[in-house]
Amino acid sequence: MARSDRTRSAIIDYWRSVELFSPPAIDKVDHRKRMFRAEVAAPLPWESEHALAQVALKPHQVWQHSVYLGCYRLEHVTDVIKEIFGEDEGSYDGRLGESALAAIVVDEDGSYVDGSFILSSCAWGTGQLLMSVSSLDLDEFHREQAALGELVARLLTPPAVPENGEQPTEPVRNEAVCAVRDMVARHLGVTDRLAAQEIRIKSVLTSRRRPADTADDFLNSFLLRTEGDGVTHRSGKPPADRRWPATNARRRSHRVSGANPQAEASGSREACPSLDD
Repeated sequence: MARSDRTRSAIIDYWRSVELFSPPAIDKVDHRKRMFRAEVAAPLPWESEHALAQVALKPHQVWQHSVYLGCYRLEHVTDVIKEIFGEDEGSYDGRLGESALAAIVVDEDGSYVDGSFILSSCAWGTGQLLMSVSSLDLDEFHREQAALGELVARLLTPPAVPENGEQPTEPVRNEAVCAVRDMVARHLGVTDRLAAQEIRIKSVLTSRRRPADTADDFLNSFLLRTEGDGVTHRSGKPPADRRWPATNARRRSHRVSGANPQAEASGSREACPSLDD
C-alpha cells in the first residue's frame, strides 16, 4: 500500500474510533415529552394503569415505546479511556450527556417487537477496553449484537401454545426489562464501571398501519450507522472487517452463547433506580 493510502486509512480509522465512543445523548426524563422512567411497582407506559392510557387517540393511531436499557453518564466512558490511555492536556475533556447500553421497541399491547434490539457501540467498546482486547473489531460487535438480540427475544417473547402453535399476547413486565438490562451489562463487562441502572421509555404516536420495527437509534453515531460503515447496519451482512488500535493484552474469555435466558429472567427483581439517586 502506498504511503498516502496508509495515511488516509489511518486518518479514517482514527475518526471512526472517535465516532465509536461519541454517541448522541439521549433525552432526560420529561413527562411532557413522553420520556418516562421505569419505576419499581409503578405501571409501564403500555399498561392500562399508566396515565398514557387516558390520552384519547384517533382510530389510526397507536402508541409505540422505545425502551432505553441501562442509562449511564458519558463521563464514565471518558474516565475509562483516561485510565487506560492516560491524561492528554490537548484532548477533549469528556462528553456531557447520557446514553444507554441498549434499546428495544415495545408495541401498543406491551409486546416486544422482534428484531428491534439495538446495542450501544460506545458501551460495547468500553467493555472491550476494560477487558484489554487487542483491537476493536466491528465484525465482533455485529456478532455480539446478533447473539444478544436472540437472547432478548427469548426472554421477552412468551413461548407458543403447543396445541395451536399461536403466540400468546403477554405484556413485557418491569422485572423482565430489568433482567434484560442486567444481562446486557454483564455480557459487555461494564456493570460496575458505567453504573447503568436507570431505564427510560420514550412513547410516541405512530400509524397503526405502518408501525416502526426498530427503535430510533439514538445510541450510536450517525457515521457508524451509515450504509457500508454501519455499526447498526441491518442488511443481514456485516460490513468489511475494520479494526481500531486499543491496548495489547488478552481477548475476552466469555461468550454470549453460554447464557441462560430463564436464569437471567428469574434472577432480577431489584429496583431500576434513577441516575440522580
